Amino acid sequence: MVVLAIIGVLSAVVLGLLSKPRSSGADAAIKGDLRTIQTQSQLFYGDNSDRYSTNGTGFPAASCPTSGVTMFAADTAIKNAIAHINSVSGTTATCYMNATASQYLVWIQLKTSGYWCVDHTGVSKSESVAYAAQTSC
Repeated sequence: MVVLAIIGVLSAVVLGLLSKPRSSGADAAIKGDLRTIQTQSQLFYGDNSDRYSTNGTGFPAASCPTSGVTMFAADTAIKNAIAHINSVSGTTATCYMNATASQYLVWIQLKTSGYWCVDHTGVSKSESVAYAAQTSC
């Protein structure tokens, strides 16, 4: 009985120590997916008359669309990256695209703390608060 109690205490300590590395690992995966979005968005932009949607219209800040003509739904790699970000983070990524679809912004809350943002200018950075509707990080 004493051995089982000791094993239980040691297990609790070890599991407690592993929670921070797991969160850091999840954040690394989120940032990697956001880098994928940045790379794929430039390819999409070049293939679609210098726009981030196929019809040249944007949308206000909201959950990233899963259907439609924007790069977030029309590009499979971007759509998959957003789905993975949402599942790893346990929250929902927010996307914004200006009215002419020439600028975009994506941000999500990290597991450890703060938010991570990527935009059409190539910026990728951390912030302590969520973004409002704006065109760059």
